Amino acid sequence: MIVSEGAGNAGLDLWQVNKAIFYGTDYKAGWRANAEKRCHRSGSEIHDQVTFIDLVYTNTIDEVILKAIEVKENLADAILRHIRSS
Repeated sequence: MIVSEGAGNAGLDLWQVNKAIFYGTDYKAGWRANAEKRCHRSGSEIHDQVTFIDLVYTNTIDEVILKAIEVKENLADAILRHIRSS
């Protein structure tokens, strides 16, 4: 399944999916968490695991956003640190 976080966040039950490829990262950590949870609905136990893959260009702001969401940092602080270190 290839899905944007916006679509994956919007009421889909993706329990049959065992691989989800995200091609866009939003600024909202909650959207990402919700999109991932949709792959773990009732019935998803047919899979041993669900693999999440992010399509991200290197050396772009998307890397900073994804990292900030992963560690649940304040996104604005993460972006400013990235800009200052460049």
